[in-house]
Amino acid sequence: MIRTNRNTNRLMLCGIVFCLIYLLTCTFFNSLLMEYLGVKKANVWILLGSRIEQWMLLLLLIGYALKIEKQGLLLWKNHNFKIHIFLGHVVLLYLAVLLVMIPIQLLISVSGLNRVSPVLSNIKSILVNHSSMLPLVAITAGIVEEYVFRGYMQPRLEALFKSPVAGMLISSALFGAIHYGFGTLTNMIGPFVIGLVFSIHYWKYRNIYALIACHILIDLIALGFMVRSPHY
Repeated sequence: MIRTNRNTNRLMLCGIVFCLIYLLTCTFFNSLLMEYLGVKKANVWILLGSRIEQWMLLLLLIGYALKIEKQGLLLWKNHNFKIHIFLGHVVLLYLAVLLVMIPIQLLISVSGLNRVSPVLSNIKSILVNHSSMLPLVAITAGIVEEYVFRGYMQPRLEALFKSPVAGMLISSALFGAIHYGFGTLTNMIGPFVIGLVFSIHYWKYRNIYALIACHILIDLIALGFMVRSPHY
């Protein structure tokens, strides 16, 4: 476990709070922008702008870690895998996500809580007309969200609470919470569960790239299915 002093802990906590405030502010700003432009639904330019906002968060966080905290964005040294082992981890991560999500999705469906997200329906309409945006959306989410929630937050939360379990649970809970904007319970539970699977893998194997690759794969498949599905 990483040992830190009180001042570093304070700075790390500020960094985590900054991430959450930034994400909430972007959601609020995008809503105000839509109201100002007089549009009820996001268009391709607003979607593109939201991706740029995510990349800006990652750049700001790298600068904050290096200049303010005086340490790298990643507190855990990345353990590199040979290519065949790397691909194996990506596949096993994907299967693990499926294994835990299928029964959860069935329970949500049976309970009647499985509502179609109006935000995802809006994103679908954009991607149907601008299919070239699909890889950008998936790649942005995969890289930025993994670096922010697993790479940045998880090790710092573990250090702050002196508990690997706390680091995994809290980072996953925050990951689920920032998806509240999709407007459905399913769209918060899913990211929380996926975040938990990813955080356990990151704690055990210390490889952020396998998480990024699997995250991109999940989003590409999910978005591709959504675009082709008549139920959104």
